Amino acid sequence: MRPSAWLLLALLPAMGHAQGLTVSPITVRVPASEPQASVRVANHGQAPWPAEAHLYVWRQEDDADHLEPADDLALSPSRFDIAPGGEQRLRVVRLGAPPAREERAYRLVIEQRRGDAPASPALLRYSAPVFVLPDDTLPSRPVLVAEVVADAAGERLRVRNPGPLHARLADLAFVDATGHRQALYADLAGYVLPGQARSWALPTRAGGYAGGRFLARLNALGEAELAPPAPASP
Repeated sequence: MRPSAWLLLALLPAMGHAQGLTVSPITVRVPASEPQASVRVANHGQAPWPAEAHLYVWRQEDDADHLEPADDLALSPSRFDIAPGGEQRLRVVRLGAPPAREERAYRLVIEQRRGDAPASPALLRYSAPVFVLPDDTLPSRPVLVAEVVADAAGERLRVRNPGPLHARLADLAFVDATGHRQALYADLAGYVLPGQARSWALPTRAGGYAGGRFLARLNALGEAELAPPAPASP
């Protein structure tokens, strides 16, 4: 894999509703029982929206998200124009068999076509997660392992996802031994893909983080505790 083919995901804002454009669903899932999923892109603005769309394999490495062109998913159409008040349906098509046990992660990127956008504003670009589901039944929510680690910059919360299902963390918080709650990351903190780990910088606390617990909303299913690592075997 050539590093030059990777795109930093941090450069791509999330999809939703911006600049008169809406994309739904925000999270795309291709089930094992069906080879495709549908995505609706609507233009609520007053000007045409010329666009092109691409699919990328989504990987996490060295505590960062990376994208590379996907060759096992297809997108139709990949180039389109949406009139004011109009919409476009996209099909995300799985080209092979579904994965056996663990979901596969991708990103759908939709951007204004270069050369068609007005000269003054910057080109608009949006990104949304795409998950291809496996044959095996997935758990209802991920089970994560969290620990506080230290580096030259200070303490960080390292979260590992050993399971087959991605984890979307939001409203990350710490509750100390007395029950006092401290908000750490409001709204979306980020994703941890299956078999991967991510970390977040922690603010300095007078009492540190020993004896407390970390909580987060996982995959919009309600709040859950992030489990500490299992003790090492003697």
